[in-house]
Amino acid sequence: MATLYLSLQAILLLSLKASPMAQALPVQGLHQSTINLSTEPDYTPVPVKGGDVDWLEFPINLEYLEAEFFLWSVFGYGLDKVAPELVSGGPPPIGGQKANLDPFLFEVIKEFADQEVGHLR
Repeated sequence: MATLYLSLQAILLLSLKASPMAQALPVQGLHQSTINLSTEPDYTPVPVKGGDVDWLEFPINLEYLEAEFFLWSVFGYGLDKVAPELVSGGPPPIGGQKANLDPFLFEVIKEFADQEVGHLR
């Protein structure tokens, strides 16, 4: 809780310094010398290792699969037409076709498709 409180005090201090009314508003109990306002991280960043890239690519591949599945189910076409900038000229899916959905399911699956495309963007 103390860290959060100090962070809020630091934000207040920064906003007051940016304000033309900074001298008119006293901030009691806050000393600039005791707060670290640097933007440098308190840790040393570690690069992503080769094996970790595979773990990061797997979820994005699932998002592509889900988007294609829902788009083909509702519209009869996929990311090639909806968001061609996301497919980078890859091969089109084989065997996808529009599903025979009632109006309610059409709207539900369309929402799923929109959400999956949004995840990819």
